Amino acid sequence: MPGVFPRALPHGPLVEILPDLFVVTGTMRLALGAIAFPRNMTILRHQGELTLFNSVRLTSDGEKALAALGEVRHVVRLGAFHGIDDAYYLDRYRPTFWLPDKTKVPSHLEASAPHSLPHGMRPPFAPDCEVFLFQDTRLPEAAVRLPRGNGLLLVCDSVGNFRSTDGFSALARLLMPSGVAPCTVASSTWRRQMQKRGGPSLRADFERLLALEFEGIVPAHGDVMLAGAKDALSRSIAQLWNRETVRA
Repeated sequence: MPGVFPRALPHGPLVEILPDLFVVTGTMRLALGAIAFPRNMTILRHQGELTLFNSVRLTSDGEKALAALGEVRHVVRLGAFHGIDDAYYLDRYRPTFWLPDKTKVPSHLEASAPHSLPHGMRPPFAPDCEVFLFQDTRLPEAAVRLPRGNGLLLVCDSVGNFRSTDGFSALARLLMPSGVAPCTVASSTWRRQMQKRGGPSLRADFERLLALEFEGIVPAHGDVMLAGAKDALSRSIAQLWNRETVRA
């Protein structure tokens, strides 16, 4: 693996949103900083071991706070367009690396011997959780359902939840799925990148996701929503594809 990694960018504190489940909000910058937006890393603690979802590199103080929670043993990439900080964590902590089934592994990460996450799997880092895989996307995308409260979804880029535009640059605001809105289907840019040429729309995938039992959601981008997420996502799915049907 390379010895030089992207530097740690500003981030907030590690917040315990439910017992043994933590979220930290960091920063992503693209196009020489013209596009900047928040991104979340979720940390699951199970029997003293930590699993990191949607990795975000932390500052030295952030790493001390992470160490106080437990030992990093697993890193999970849920989405095709994430993973910029995976190599850092793999080099720093030597954890087990998990990827959605059929993900093409970059050559510099092959030495980490990544493990696949097939649909329906109950992985060892959290035996009570369940892996969901999108079926119709061009690139692998996953979600993980945790039986916390009335059910909680950990997602990557497929769903966002935005209560404000704090942390977004002006250009990034233009790329948001639906402006400030709860539990929205991913932006048209993501859907275009993920839809197979000549293939079906992704509506069936989102309706399959909606069939899971959950009330809360932790997105890679946006705010944690511990209640009402399923109803909000249902409305977003209906509104989006009803609009597209009318335009067609």
